Amino acid sequence: MRLKVHITQELIDKFLRQGRGQGELGRYFPWWTVFDIASKGLRTRVRGIKTGRTHHFLSLLELTFFFLAEFSDSVLDIREQYPLLPQTETLAIASQLGIKHSVDRLTHFPIVMTTDFLLTVRHGAADVLQAWSVKYLKDLRNRRTLDKEEVQRRWWESKHIPWKLFTEKDVTPAQAHNVRFLFPYKKSRALKGIPRDIIRHVSDYLQDNVRPNVLLRDLCADYEQRYTVEKGTGLLVARHLLANGQWPIDISQKLSPHEPLRFRPQPLMSGRLLPHGASQQFITSLA
Repeated sequence: MRLKVHITQELIDKFLRQGRGQGELGRYFPWWTVFDIASKGLRTRVRGIKTGRTHHFLSLLELTFFFLAEFSDSVLDIREQYPLLPQTETLAIASQLGIKHSVDRLTHFPIVMTTDFLLTVRHGAADVLQAWSVKYLKDLRNRRTLDKEEVQRRWWESKHIPWKLFTEKDVTPAQAHNVRFLFPYKKSRALKGIPRDIIRHVSDYLQDNVRPNVLLRDLCADYEQRYTVEKGTGLLVARHLLANGQWPIDISQKLSPHEPLRFRPQPLMSGRLLPHGASQQFITSLA
């Protein structure tokens, strides 16, 4: 990760005054934003549903992880680029490990280390924290990356908070496609402009007629023709229902309007999209 800024104590103090790395839900401000990074890789911002704020992501894998967290009923809050402060703690851990702490190449000042995600998760009757590092497998072949991951792990261990690693092997291409595809339709504003009575009527019609191996596209087209509503209305409502777990679909199969819906044979939790589709490691950790 290449930074556009140079690290000094003055910059860190400025970030703290701005509230970076502080707050919860909509009040949280990530330590690093897409505007601080000089990398040529994917950088994107997405407005979250759970938090109502704009999130900053530095890779496609981070974005996919975010969508998985958004679709999990267990996840209550999502904080990205969470700083490991004070720096004296990560410096001490690096020293114990006998490795060099990351420093700014120009100022030689220690860089504030961050963890990709800090989740607040409902576990039974309690809310617990989970720290997640999101990394591509190819990056984990780098010794320097592994050293920094170990510093993170030990820092969180000292706080008695579990630290976990998420890679592209923890989500299938179909699952990644599905959560990215459905996320925009999860929001209620995806149905903006459609009268509420039409939404209710379409919903009732689809719930009465959706069956395994039925093309959703054909079912929606049939509704639109039968009730003379604007073309595309049925599919838009259907995608909103899918995104909000209305049907026990098999999310491990790529969703397409040109393919029939595939249902789970024995749904464990009715009305839940993510828990049966995401990686076993991710879901087990959120249980």
